[in-house]
Amino acid sequence: MMFGNNKHSVDIMHLVRKGSIGAEIGVWKGVSSAKFLAKKPKELHLVDSWSTVAYEESDEHGTYQNYLDRYAQLTGGNSEAEFAAFYEGVYMGVDATLGRDPAVTIHRMTSDEWFESFEGQLDWIYIDGDHSFNGCYRDLCNAVKVVKSGGYILGDDYKWAFQKYGKDGVTQAVDKFREVYNMTPMQEGMGSQFSIQVP
Repeated sequence: MMFGNNKHSVDIMHLVRKGSIGAEIGVWKGVSSAKFLAKKPKELHLVDSWSTVAYEESDEHGTYQNYLDRYAQLTGGNSEAEFAAFYEGVYMGVDATLGRDPAVTIHRMTSDEWFESFEGQLDWIYIDGDHSFNGCYRDLCNAVKVVKSGGYILGDDYKWAFQKYGKDGVTQAVDKFREVYNMTPMQEGMGSQFSIQVP
């Protein structure tokens, strides 16, 4: 969950081709999703649980209670019931604005569940879900299994050198991924977007 919207995803849109098959992990309100859809993909898979389930074991905010407290102002309270009602509204908004497009399939589940069930191959995937080290690294490793050779793993929140913005968990996960898989991330634009081409 986030307070703002991902304004910098525009920096990776040149890598999304018309007629491609892609996925977005971490949809939130669908701001980046709408940009992807404008590129006229053949298939666009939108993956988000729109629930607290993804954060129950994530250490992105330190503890689960810290997560509930952090976003209480946005959701109207720090109880799971209030979060559930808020997320339902966000999901319904995405479904109403994007879910009717024949190219779009919405998967209301965790990224782990989606990766386990997905059987196709992608031209690209955009990772912007769990920003903890473990969650992001798991998404990156799973992405390698579904992105075809020559395709792209794209993402947000990497803290490039001499840059103020970025998330530590994502940065550490991308660095570990580069070390283990010997794939070099490239900065897209002047912000926190990254691309990794699968060999």
